[in-house]
Amino acid sequence: MLVKIRSIANIGLETVPVDVEVDVATSGFPGFTIVGLPSKAVEEARERVKTAIINSNFEFPPKKITINLAPADLPKDGAAYDLPIAIGVLLASEQLILPADFDLTKSFFYGELSLDGALRPTKGILLLGLFAQKSTKNGFIFVPKPSAAEASMVGGINVIALESLSQLMRHLMMQEKISPLKHIVI
Repeated sequence: MLVKIRSIANIGLETVPVDVEVDVATSGFPGFTIVGLPSKAVEEARERVKTAIINSNFEFPPKKITINLAPADLPKDGAAYDLPIAIGVLLASEQLILPADFDLTKSFFYGELSLDGALRPTKGILLLGLFAQKSTKNGFIFVPKPSAAEASMVGGINVIALESLSQLMRHLMMQEKISPLKHIVI
């Protein structure tokens, strides 16, 4: 199954949309490949994501998994793609079924995962908030809690501050509601 998760790339002060396309094939040799000009940190996401999924009490599918970070000609750097890759794998392997009213096209996922599934502070959250404000009306951004306050200064978006991958899964499966952060006016 193929799914697309929205994220971004920060190049200096310019923010560019990135589609994290995840395919979990029904046939082929098991493997985990990331394409789309990933840096060494992005390539290492394979191990972080696999271990975080397992340590969050989900199954890492023993199938052929291909991740494409599009556009392919734009270099991708950093560990912020861990969260969108993990959510993509869980959706594509059908371990996560989104509620009918959840609009994936209005949501951005961004953050580094630790091996236990916790989310680490991640750079570039303010730029993500500004980009989401321009590109989606009342969209959602799902980001690590330690970095979420940056984005709460941006109006017109819903900032969901996350402690872990398992907390995000409970939220998306409607088992635990996470309220968006309140907008901070300076």
